[in-house]
Amino acid sequence: MRKLMIMTNTLYSGGAEKVLQTLLNNLDRNLYDITVYSLHRQKIDPEIFTKPFTYKVIFDEHAGGIELFRKIKGRIFKSYPPDVFYQLFIKEKYDIEIAFIEGESTKIISGSKNPKSKKLAWVHTDMIKNNWTDFLYKTPDEEAEVYRKFDKVICVSEQVRNAFEKKYSVFNTVVKYNPVDSADIIKKSKEKIENDFARPLIVSVGRLEEPKGYLRLVKCAAKLLGEGKYFSLMIIGEGKQRGELEKLIEEYGIGEYVKLPGFSKNPYKFIAAADAFICSSFVEGFSTAATESIILGKPVYTLDCPGMKELFGGEKCGEILPNDDENLYTLLKDAVTDEEKRNLFTEGAKRRAEFFDIKKRISDIENLL
Repeated sequence: MRKLMIMTNTLYSGGAEKVLQTLLNNLDRNLYDITVYSLHRQKIDPEIFTKPFTYKVIFDEHAGGIELFRKIKGRIFKSYPPDVFYQLFIKEKYDIEIAFIEGESTKIISGSKNPKSKKLAWVHTDMIKNNWTDFLYKTPDEEAEVYRKFDKVICVSEQVRNAFEKKYSVFNTVVKYNPVDSADIIKKSKEKIENDFARPLIVSVGRLEEPKGYLRLVKCAAKLLGEGKYFSLMIIGEGKQRGELEKLIEEYGIGEYVKLPGFSKNPYKFIAAADAFICSSFVEGFSTAATESIILGKPVYTLDCPGMKELFGGEKCGEILPNDDENLYTLLKDAVTDEEKRNLFTEGAKRRAEFFDIKKRISDIENLL
């Protein structure tokens, strides 16, 4: 049995975290003794994480209440090379070390001096368009040197890989599409939601944060509703932009039609109830929520983001338009008003759903490990 360590920034809230949950629930425990690190302590929900693993924390606010110790760790992390931080705070040896997301986790694992461990880094986003990790490094070259310390950099789509290689001139890359548990998604999707919304129902799922483009989606919804095209829009998720979104919805007077139900452990029930899924993101990697929508046979209306064309795989699962505000309005209008096209895309989504075989995805990843 091999000792496998996975480090993530957080356990919940985003698409990458949902992929991690699926991976942890499907990796063979006869092959791997798994330890998961997160930056800060979070409660392990047994309904989400269905198989056991050892859980450890880097910045642990519950470690005897030693606030000073946490501050010292943070200062060391920002001021010293990754190997100093790693050696001080990660004491065990592992056969495989995975940085499951960009940023802090990747920087920490790059500091491992264990010559016997296989080191892997996951990249879930277009690192040119979504350069959120830049604050951790003085220059792109410094970040590139971090990635060169890994045996493989796993990109979730070809577009993500192309952007990564272009930015860093690092080529130890491989593409592995996200594992998605279709059976679990379909099972959970059967839970009912309250039927107090106008039809058609358009749904989006994601963090309420700037990269997801929800402010512009609400503006498009207000414009379409103002033209007398009535529908409901549900944005499932939580995040820093909730206050801004609530204020915008109130200003436009569209609270009857645009809802923010918050984070849900089961977003599939909302997708299953919907007539279509919409993606307003400025950037994605390989959208988990859009994948789940196709698995549930729902048409996907999306702005052009990395991974979307690969996700459709040549099927007419929905509509992809260039990424700007005007095209987002067109997508929303088409989703609301063109029932014939929605029905056509629904059939394409149902055909494409057969592509997402969890056993094949997990097998590919285990072979890489």
